[in-house]
Amino acid sequence: SPSTVPSTAPSTGMAACGHDGGSAILALSLGILVGAAITHVCSRYMPGVPYTPTLLLVGVLVATLKRFVLTAEGSPHLYASLDAW
Repeated sequence: SPSTVPSTAPSTGMAACGHDGGSAILALSLGILVGAAITHVCSRYMPGVPYTPTLLLVGVLVATLKRFVLTAEGSPHLYASLDAW
């Protein structure tokens, strides 16, 4: 008969570090939306501005906001999502 003793093997994946899959999807979805918005704005209104450096600047801005502005108490879903990525 199967044993009812819980496994002591270390868990892997996002659950092991305290994140659920839903929080990771939030950052992915926001990243796609922001990338699409940057593509639209750069192609329509600022054709001289290159796309890749613009994404770099947005990434640095998001990382700075997460480091100094966002808190786990104030915006727990976004904080957990950015922390998962």
